[in-house]
Amino acid sequence: MKTLDYIHLDAVAAGKVVEALQQLLADYQVFYTNLRGFHWNIKGHGFFVLHSKFEDMYNDAAEKVDELAERILMLGGVPVNKFSEYLKVAKVKEVSGVSCADEALENVLDTYGQFIAEERKLLSLASESGDEATVALMSDYLKEQNPHFLLASYILYYCFIRPAEMTKLKLSNISLERQTIFVQDTISKNKKDGTITLPAKVIHLMLDLKIFDPPHDYYLFSD
Repeated sequence: MKTLDYIHLDAVAAGKVVEALQQLLADYQVFYTNLRGFHWNIKGHGFFVLHSKFEDMYNDAAEKVDELAERILMLGGVPVNKFSEYLKVAKVKEVSGVSCADEALENVLDTYGQFIAEERKLLSLASESGDEATVALMSDYLKEQNPHFLLASYILYYCFIRPAEMTKLKLSNISLERQTIFVQDTISKNKKDGTITLPAKVIHLMLDLKIFDPPHDYYLFSD
């Protein structure tokens, strides 16, 4: 019995899903190598934070590469494994020698935007073909991969706010008018109040993500 017969999917519809999965696989493979480069080459005051974050991100990308390849196999396809073939079709472009945090973070943000568009398309294709497993996979990716992770990285890098402090920040701690974040003594590691200036690019990303739409007593990064 063929795999598609076993999972009760139409071959033509499944073929379209496989084609889209192959595209996403190629893009993730290129993204993975870009992240390795960022991890190795990043310099500056945010080195320790970003060095670790990029490692988390490339490990996550590697897991997704395996998941995509396995899904292609389940749908009767053969996942491409040659990097030369990835480069022919990838929408994510190779970058090399990036040591500037600004450039690396902007690249990651742009790549997330591409992934979101691809994953939405894939979710729609899979839904039309009745491929519930791929729908679930893309739904999970869309929940995980979003620019909020970049916002957290921006705050860690540009504002010198510790991860434990960041998780306790509320929207009320942020002043758009003064362009500052207030860290009160009850959440700061040194038990002292502190006011930190927000760079323009952090504010712009916050506005793009509609961070300030919920009530001000909501936490910035948690429910």
